[in-house]
Amino acid sequence: MRLICLSLVCVAVMTNIHGEPLSVSDSSCNGIHFVQGVSWRQILKLAKKEGKYIFVDCYTTWCGPCKKMDENVYAIPKIGSFFNNRFICVKLQMDQRPGDADVIRASYQEAIDVNNSYHVVAYPTCLFFDRDGRLVRREIGYTDQTAFLSLGADVLDTAKNYYHLIREFNLGKLNDKETMLLANTALSLGDSAQGEKIANSYIRKLVASNPFDRDKIRFIHENTKLPQDAGFAFFYKCQDTIDKIMEDDTYAQGVVTKAIIEEMIMPELKKLEMDQGAIPDWVTLQRRIEGKYGERFGEHAVIVARANWAGQHRDWEQWARYYVMCEEIFGDKAHSGIWVAYHLNSVAWTVFVYSKNHEALNYAAAWCGRAVLMDPEPNYIDTYANILYKLGKSDPAIAWESIAAKLSPTDEKIQSRFVKMKKGEPTWPEGNY
Repeated sequence: MRLICLSLVCVAVMTNIHGEPLSVSDSSCNGIHFVQGVSWRQILKLAKKEGKYIFVDCYTTWCGPCKKMDENVYAIPKIGSFFNNRFICVKLQMDQRPGDADVIRASYQEAIDVNNSYHVVAYPTCLFFDRDGRLVRREIGYTDQTAFLSLGADVLDTAKNYYHLIREFNLGKLNDKETMLLANTALSLGDSAQGEKIANSYIRKLVASNPFDRDKIRFIHENTKLPQDAGFAFFYKCQDTIDKIMEDDTYAQGVVTKAIIEEMIMPELKKLEMDQGAIPDWVTLQRRIEGKYGERFGEHAVIVARANWAGQHRDWEQWARYYVMCEEIFGDKAHSGIWVAYHLNSVAWTVFVYSKNHEALNYAAAWCGRAVLMDPEPNYIDTYANILYKLGKSDPAIAWESIAAKLSPTDEKIQSRFVKMKKGEPTWPEGNY
């Protein structure tokens, strides 16, 4: 287990409430004291005995942000003072290495159990539990000192306690902001049934009153997965108004199409998973969707699904064909800005990597050229140069890549591609990708 004081080996031996040894970082470290080598059952009893909440740091040995948390947050005296007095703090190493210490090995099963129960998929993940062992907060990624102290205070604030807020919601006492936060918290904690109940109840009230606000639209977007969800009809019926507010001609369409795919296409594709040679009946699927939702959504849903299907089956030329169709027919051509540029660069780069088709690559070059005009960022210039190079336009490609290389002298990938271009070598993966 990594300790908090990196310059010292400071481990004190204590006993748990059963008289068994605990391993805890010493108070001379001044940072958070992390309990090691104890079972979850023991931690719960200790938390109840001391009247404390529980903080679990889920980390891996290869995680950079985890190391930054150790060095910049957990080791700080004011952080240690706050958390040591109020929480039982536990570290769980989520990966397993041959050289792990015995105290780490003793926690392997606990880490597996936590992963299975709380679906820890990113690191660091900070899990906070109340005295009864109920998960009340999940935080993912690096958090600075100020935000981490605020996080700890929020966890302990009874007015912000998840289960208290559930009761307040059921009594109709939460305002709009509190309700949105509660629904998102429920979903982040894995309480999907409660989260969906809160979200749909709140969305029905929003739609009946005044939902035309950017934050409210985003919330409805995040909680609309299927046509039976409360927000689906809102996006389906109010597309133009929503797109205008969100400054994105594809915003409402994307929500509706994704929900339609989940309802009408995915069940059919899942039936074919066991039959490797089976091909979906795209024509019939499109007709069914058009009969229920209209021609535009039928076409859009099937193009997106065909692109995904081709990608899953590594048919990259078909994937590129439908990817290009989706962007050209249904993409946003009216707006500009940082996020539009980011999207265009992303789709252009993906086509560059996976396609050899000159028509597809020419479309990708046009998308990326538009991205560069909106935001002349070195990575976008690099994408544009690489697409030109794959199209056989070596001179302009090298000229553009030289600009990217000058703007990003420490970017090893851009520098490497620049060298390859000048040597006439491919800058894209070869073979079957």
